[in-house]
Amino acid sequence: MKSKILALSALSVITAETVRADCFGSWGMMGGGGYESMWFFGLIFQILVVIALVLLILWLIKQLQNPKHRR
Repeated sequence: MKSKILALSALSVITAETVRADCFGSWGMMGGGGYESMWFFGLIFQILVVIALVLLILWLIKQLQNPKHRR
């Protein structure tokens, strides 16, 4: 339960940073120079990274809790 709360809070922080960077980034009010749709791919990539990290952490927890696989 704690890991789910931690993962959701991490996702909200990353999403908030992405929105802030999009609003106040170097392109800001200049129109983006043709990169208006690139934020979507960045957001998808960040979400995939967070999902991969959560799955890795869950896998590591399961590996540490299972005494059969210890060397």
